[in-house]
Amino acid sequence: TASVVNAMKAHPNEMIIQEKACLALQLLAPADGRREVSMVASGAVASVVAAMQAHVGDPNVQEEACAAIAAIVKHGGGDRATVVASVSGVTAILNAIAAHPISSSVQKQGLRALCALTDFDDASMPELPRAQTEPLLALAKESSAEDCSALADKLMDRMTSE
Repeated sequence: TASVVNAMKAHPNEMIIQEKACLALQLLAPADGRREVSMVASGAVASVVAAMQAHVGDPNVQEEACAAIAAIVKHGGGDRATVVASVSGVTAILNAIAAHPISSSVQKQGLRALCALTDFDDASMPELPRAQTEPLLALAKESSAEDCSALADKLMDRMTSE
């Protein structure tokens, strides 16, 4: 994990490195907590969010980064969700979804990441900003219906029940 994060930090402007590093972190996520340095301690979560912020316009970076966040949180639990939220990860995901309305893969991975983040009651998460999130969920359902409807509905239910 550390070498992937080091590559991300050494080449912040190289979209292909950011994209492939996010893919690598996604694949390494199941081993999180079983190695000496966790995803959090290595700076992986912050590096993924930084890549998203630096390359908002690149759908490949956004797709892989959202998938990486979903995998890291899925395997790391509420603690990881809290870390993602603390480094502006929720905003980065919402920005990715908003920036790529016709990319079904970005929409799907973004919604998967938001679902993963809201799966844990023990996570210290801000509520999803309804004014920003609801229109994005509606657009995702409309533009990528088969890939995103169930995820968007799940998120909508979580927003209304809280």
